[in-house]
Amino acid sequence: MTQEMKCVTCKYNKVGLILNEHEWCQANSIVVKRIKSTLNIEGYWNGDYENWDDIVAVCNLETMITFGVTLDESWQISNNGLTYDISLRKVIDYLRSRIVKKGKSYFFGEDSWDLLRLVLVIKKLKLEDQFPEYKHIEKYCLELCQDENFCELNDNWTGPAVLALAVELCVLTHKTQLKEILVKKLLDIRNSDGSWGDSNNDGLCIWHTSQVLNVIVLEEGEEKRTIDSIVSHMQSETFKNEYFLKDYYVAYAIWAIWNKGYVDNKTFMDALKDIKDRLEADKITNRGGLSMIGTVLSRIFTEPGKLINIMIREEELLDYIAENKSLKAENEKLKQQTEKYSDGGLYISKKTVKFLGWLIGVIVGAIITTLITLLITQWVNK
Repeated sequence: MTQEMKCVTCKYNKVGLILNEHEWCQANSIVVKRIKSTLNIEGYWNGDYENWDDIVAVCNLETMITFGVTLDESWQISNNGLTYDISLRKVIDYLRSRIVKKGKSYFFGEDSWDLLRLVLVIKKLKLEDQFPEYKHIEKYCLELCQDENFCELNDNWTGPAVLALAVELCVLTHKTQLKEILVKKLLDIRNSDGSWGDSNNDGLCIWHTSQVLNVIVLEEGEEKRTIDSIVSHMQSETFKNEYFLKDYYVAYAIWAIWNKGYVDNKTFMDALKDIKDRLEADKITNRGGLSMIGTVLSRIFTEPGKLINIMIREEELLDYIAENKSLKAENEKLKQQTEKYSDGGLYISKKTVKFLGWLIGVIVGAIITTLITLLITQWVNK
């Protein structure tokens, strides 16, 4: 494994320097490498299900950009023995081609969850200029959210998860009143154990609950009860034997538990370590799972204020804190030295002011001394 390969996180976000011997850089770089190498010449990734291709492209676009890959950064892929240069612009072209307008309605992917996820990724990554139709799609989605019959609550892949994405869109677009209506609807359909979705289906219950938990604020006791419900489903024997979509569901659970700060949970720690180990052993083959794992890891390792790896050794953490205190002190000193004062558009630093003050003092002192000398000389001559 080359150094560049191991330190893609450091290269793009300068995060790896505070991790335990770059332990996550290799895992993160594997995600980036796998996503790059499996992109096809049409600008999408062949998913495990054909109807997942669109949403996998959305998730992978978010992962790559969040990890620092730019739209114009190109790499090579192979197809039928030929080599092609490709970039994320091809992915954007593909996504645009998959947006369908029928009358005043817009469709993307399989359902409204896919459409909302696309809109949120465009909005959060500030890609509106890459999608000329974006404003119309956002307007349509907000109108959709106001419909009383919006989303089939009994459908496995819509229900609470779609409402959660709708809440997030309302937050980003400052639709406070609509957001409160949707949050109330979510609270009304909450399960007795604090979860959302079909409580008899471990994976889907984790999927729905994790997404809802990421967009609403519960009282501490209620939040803990919901986290416990996610952990309980992760620990069930049925879920442990889940094969195909387990990584996909676990990625959502990790994101929700991390986001709410319950990182000392053993089930969470074990799940995160398992993903890391299996990534490095190249054992995550499910395309949807890899895509969501990439999305979650890119968020964890690039979120402001959340860059300290939870697995970091205590002494390294202390060193990191000490180093940052030193940097903070240096920055404060520099700030004091370079603080500027303004007078009629003229800006001079505090250091310069002090020097000029000293210089003026010397000059004034010299003038006074000269004047006194002249006065004394004149007095003596009289």
